[in-house]
Amino acid sequence: MLLGKTGLGKTYLSTCIAKSLLLRGKSVIYVSAVDFFRTLENNRFSDNADEISMFEQCDLLIIDDLATESKTNYTVSIFSEILDKRLREGRKLILSSNLAMKDFDKQYSERIASRLFGYFECILFY
Repeated sequence: MLLGKTGLGKTYLSTCIAKSLLLRGKSVIYVSAVDFFRTLENNRFSDNADEISMFEQCDLLIIDDLATESKTNYTVSIFSEILDKRLREGRKLILSSNLAMKDFDKQYSERIASRLFGYFECILFY
């Protein structure tokens, strides 16, 4: 988890990591939190689970600007499922956010906050 105020290089670092892995033939999905949660919501009533499956199966999923998106109970639940599945399967995930660590459980569920801070290394940008 890359945490810190706007303009400190979190997105830049994420794209550098993505480029390095892509050059080694790994599958990487880089998505803004707004687009990620919009995709989850759009797939809610769809029979097409391909986009959700891509989020679950890629070698690295990068979600940029977490906590800037519009959320519903449904999208938070699906985010939790994707997070749990990636953790169980040992798939890598990078999250970046301007949100302070203490505010994640208010923004999401305690369960998600617990996963984020229990399984992820937090890198603070100053």
